[in-house]
Amino acid sequence: MNTQTGPEDLIAEQAIAWLVSLRDTASAPGNPYQDPSAQSTAFFDWLKRSPDHLRIFMECVELERRVRQLDASVFDSPLAVQENPAPDVQVTVSDASPAAQESPETEVVAHTKFLPNRRWAIAGAIAVGCAAIAVVAYYLPSRSQIYSTQIGEQRRQILQDGSIIQLNTNSQVEVNVSKKVRAIRLIRGEAFFAVKHASYWPFIVTAANTSLRAVGTEFDVRQSPRSVEVAVVSGIVQLAVERHEGNASRGALETSPQQPKASETPLFAVSLSAGEMARISSGKVTRVVDRDVGDALSWRQSRLVFRDARLGDVAETFNRYNHVQIRVEGIAAQDIRLTGVFDTGGYRDVLRFVQANEHLLVSPDGENWVIRSH
Repeated sequence: MNTQTGPEDLIAEQAIAWLVSLRDTASAPGNPYQDPSAQSTAFFDWLKRSPDHLRIFMECVELERRVRQLDASVFDSPLAVQENPAPDVQVTVSDASPAAQESPETEVVAHTKFLPNRRWAIAGAIAVGCAAIAVVAYYLPSRSQIYSTQIGEQRRQILQDGSIIQLNTNSQVEVNVSKKVRAIRLIRGEAFFAVKHASYWPFIVTAANTSLRAVGTEFDVRQSPRSVEVAVVSGIVQLAVERHEGNASRGALETSPQQPKASETPLFAVSLSAGEMARISSGKVTRVVDRDVGDALSWRQSRLVFRDARLGDVAETFNRYNHVQIRVEGIAAQDIRLTGVFDTGGYRDVLRFVQANEHLLVSPDGENWVIRSH
């Protein structure tokens, strides 16, 4: 029996090692590539060294898939493998693949047939070391994506899982979709989420000291310096709120669903169903019963609906959508009530309403406006 190790056997061992490494770096503390980006770079560098690296690596991926479908008793009979030879495997690497970067105008196609002895050796190794691996690209480290809008702008973003994020004016989110969690961090502003149903794949949104978990749900989250507001259109959203003394937004940029910040204060959970709204401020959850969910989401049609709203709050809302700012001075002026439906850019309509009120005075302040009591 020949026990010498050939070049392809060494490449096969390296390919198996890469499969194990790419499967889950968190469970491999001895992995020399603790930085996910460094690991990806090293893997693709290895893959591009020769066509044999690509061919044998894809053999391992395909063979692992076949091994997972076998009954455990098949390993009692080595002949069973030889009696069912694998067909040719065609691997196509598109121009966008890192493996094809060295010759961007060339399509690489590798045709291969497994050798029975080496196939059996690889099958045994993979069955023990990485039986849960499917498609290797699925396991490559995920990278965060930042999406944002300017004042007066809206943006609709479809995520790789099929979920949809609609960003309101002057808003920003950080998206990190991995094999374990779909994690969204609302950095500022407001966003509407239409979550693709996947009960095994948590969809978690964090805003300030609040985390929201949803499955197959539609809901809206707005973050302001004083509070976080949540409105649920369909499904159920679970809130996990970290209690803080004083400022509710403490640690807002330090907490993420993948790496929760240690806290000396407890978490408590609240569930919201379709049609329900809540406001989280200073670690307290208050259910909003005097406002309709449809009104809260009217911004998606570029409209703003106010029902007996304080003028101070109305001005603050319009300031989010427009470069021209309205400042309301004095408690008496701020507490004037207003009901109406406006375009998001219709701040002039608000000024006309104020000018018709004999108790209020409107005056220009450069490009902006100031409202005071007479």
